[in-house]
Amino acid sequence: MELADDDENLSIFGGIGTLVPLDCCGEMELILPIFDDSESEATASGCSSNIKIENILDKRISIDDDNLISPLEPIKLSPIVLRKERKNILQSVLRTSFDRETSSDSTNLLIKKVTFPASLHELVSYKEPEYVYPFVILQQVLPQDIIIIYENSCLRNNTIEIKNIKTQLSEIRNNTNRSADLKLNNLNVTYEVLETLEDIFKIANFKSLTITDCIFTAGTIAVLFDMLEYYECSAQLVISIDLEQLDAWKLFCHMMSKTVYLESITLKSMNVSDINMKNFMHSINMNHNIKSICFDSCTLIKLPNFTLIEYLEFNYSVNEIHLPHAGLYTKEADVIGKLLKNNLNIQILDISNNLIGDRGLEHLAKGLCQQNIAGQGLSVLILFNNQITEKSGKTINAIITNCKNLRTLNVGFNNLTDAVISEIFESLKFTKSLEGLGLQATVLTCKGAAVLANAIKENKSLKELNLKGNKAIYMEGVEKLSQALISSKISKVELDETNRSCPIQILSRNRFS
Repeated sequence: MELADDDENLSIFGGIGTLVPLDCCGEMELILPIFDDSESEATASGCSSNIKIENILDKRISIDDDNLISPLEPIKLSPIVLRKERKNILQSVLRTSFDRETSSDSTNLLIKKVTFPASLHELVSYKEPEYVYPFVILQQVLPQDIIIIYENSCLRNNTIEIKNIKTQLSEIRNNTNRSADLKLNNLNVTYEVLETLEDIFKIANFKSLTITDCIFTAGTIAVLFDMLEYYECSAQLVISIDLEQLDAWKLFCHMMSKTVYLESITLKSMNVSDINMKNFMHSINMNHNIKSICFDSCTLIKLPNFTLIEYLEFNYSVNEIHLPHAGLYTKEADVIGKLLKNNLNIQILDISNNLIGDRGLEHLAKGLCQQNIAGQGLSVLILFNNQITEKSGKTINAIITNCKNLRTLNVGFNNLTDAVISEIFESLKFTKSLEGLGLQATVLTCKGAAVLANAIKENKSLKELNLKGNKAIYMEGVEKLSQALISSKISKVELDETNRSCPIQILSRNRFS
């Protein structure tokens, strides 16, 4: 029997074993290393879990180093002699990271089999799809043409035309620069209605999109969020939808994290659980394009931790926070004060119509007054209707004095009285940053108006003053204010109809004479 010079005749043995002469008759024997079953299984499992598999189906699959098995001991081989005539030539085959199976045909060829991790947690990384530029509208379309497209879409999808939508479409002046508003109120949003909305989004984008009191299903709300993400149809989004009932919070958060042109999000009259708030804020932190968030009349979970504020502490892209009618008390004001101390990126804070009171304002001011870097920090603070009284005079004075970047302060609809005006007299005279002051319905009289007029004479920054709702300011007080306007920069003073007994023309005549 002749042996070939190459190794082709040994390929069926998987590249292991050696042929040696057995006797003088030329008969050959195969020396094949085999293993103990226990050792073989241990070796196979060890190799399988010890090898990192990469780039399988374009996904990088690796195994956490903490779960790797320690290196195996050297394999012990024990040769035995097998005759070539025996039918079962191979009793065991060295297993690698890929399982090998022997085919059932007569050739006994070896077939490689690819295996994947048994549990999903072993998938630790993946490849994101290539970045796709957002949908852009390049061609300008006239309002009447947009309406025709909408009407044809309604006809094609067998749904009725909505008069309110047609009216809003007629007011579009430029369909490409996000200047118009679109409000969708009290609609039963079916798949057919979504088709008509999609035809609108293909040819027009908007400054703001408002969706309130509409009826959705789990399917239609998912389609809507997909459309908002793809068409980038608005810069501001206002919604009032029961996402909890529709099980759509994750879809909503996913949309927010992916959108490019969305800058402002407002939730109105919605219940936001702690876990949903975490998902919401996680999406906000991922998307640096979103600058403003608003929870208007929302039910928020504030205990044991105010999750919203915790996430904002490390967010440096959001610069507007609006929390009107949010049920904020002293403790929440304290947390917000600590946020303002550490985050100088927040420029607008609206906590109107809450219940922080004098003590809450004091806690808020502690953090706010530590913003002493010029050009950084809060510029607009709205404390409208917060049960603040004359006891907060010194606190308000400290805010005006120490907050060098504060441009607008609204403390209206609080029981401040003339006493607070006397407390803030000095700070009003010398502030160089404050441009707008809201004192509407703060129980001021002519006495307080006179003190305010004396401060205005010295002030060089104030431009707007709101005194609406102070019915006790009569002719005497208005005349002193009007005289003070001559030497000030104030261009706008707002008063009530009840103050017209001392005609507002007096203010105009003295201011511009």
